[in-house]
Amino acid sequence: MRYLTLNNLEERLPPVPLLLQALFPIYTIANLINFLAPLPLFFEGALVFSVLYTLITLIHLRDSLKFIDIALLTLLVALLFYAKHIHQDHVSLVMGLANALIAYSIGFLFLRRSWDRMTFRLQYFAIIAILVYGLLTERKMLPLPTFERTVLPRYQALSLFVGAAHIYIADFLNRRFRPRFWPTMIFGFVAFTAKTVSGAIISVLQLGVITLVNIQYISLFFIGPLHIWIKRHKAVVIIVLLLLVFAIILIFPYLYLGPRIATIHTRNINRTYFVDAFLSEMTPKKALTGFTPSFFDRRGLPNTYLWMIASFGAFSLLFFAAMLTSLRTFFERSWLLLGIFLIMGMYFAGERLFPFIYADTLFIPLLILGIHKDSLYFPFPREESSLDQLPIE
Repeated sequence: MRYLTLNNLEERLPPVPLLLQALFPIYTIANLINFLAPLPLFFEGALVFSVLYTLITLIHLRDSLKFIDIALLTLLVALLFYAKHIHQDHVSLVMGLANALIAYSIGFLFLRRSWDRMTFRLQYFAIIAILVYGLLTERKMLPLPTFERTVLPRYQALSLFVGAAHIYIADFLNRRFRPRFWPTMIFGFVAFTAKTVSGAIISVLQLGVITLVNIQYISLFFIGPLHIWIKRHKAVVIIVLLLLVFAIILIFPYLYLGPRIATIHTRNINRTYFVDAFLSEMTPKKALTGFTPSFFDRRGLPNTYLWMIASFGAFSLLFFAAMLTSLRTFFERSWLLLGIFLIMGMYFAGERLFPFIYADTLFIPLLILGIHKDSLYFPFPREESSLDQLPIE
């Protein structure tokens, strides 16, 4: 494991070229705008854009890429064509290839290069501005009370989660190990005012992760073991816990006023129906080859894990193995990456977000980081720290 010491303090990764740093937010924003108001020839333009972006990335990283890295790109493309063969019109080769190429490029740029801290922050603010504009336009009012099931709030939660996660991942890989609260606080504010169930839940979970990582950072580098810090600051801990309890008491009754929240149990039963229906149709042969469920045209399949099995068959085991490897890596080395990965994993259980959809730009980079753990710096543990080791902010 590679730890930060005084000897490698200045050993920074080379920066991502400015062209690539500017183009990725453009792709993200264009994708979101097209979702709200379809743009002419967007799919074709996105494919050309992603091919050029990937070619520039491969040329830029040619000295650091290994054979297995190129093989991973080939595997992604091959699995896309396989999913297209299984699902026919339910899978778009054009947008699927565009999302896969962009996600692959971002993953290796995260791994081999450093991003300017403003790149993903500006992208995040642009996402918020577009979503707020979409809410105002759709509801003809401030995004306060409707609780209606609309596609925009449903997509909003994923967009804000992915945008905030990009900020946290880039900061972490650039040696800024203490994550800031403001991306999650903005996410939570927008989610609660728009009254989106998934957004509210994800923002609370993300806030919990960021809080734990900050406590870990402070206790590791400045105050000592966590139990000592709590013992010395009992009053602060008690006040914070009381504020959290008070906030929960205020927030949840407020949310329960809406009929959307009141139907959570019913909607969970519906998701259970999809799981039962999928498993009842799946035979050993279909599990190996993949298949399109008979109910997909009418009701879809709100479960990413089942959709991976349906799309790839036995090849889905590659993704599940990569997820387990990434979980082990993040569990050993980074609460932040582990928390983001677990939140996405829970989100996968209730929505179809992967493969070759918008969530690719977060999920695939996390897998790439998880299977390349020896190429990353991580904060050193306290038990192995010495006088030549310093925290990096």
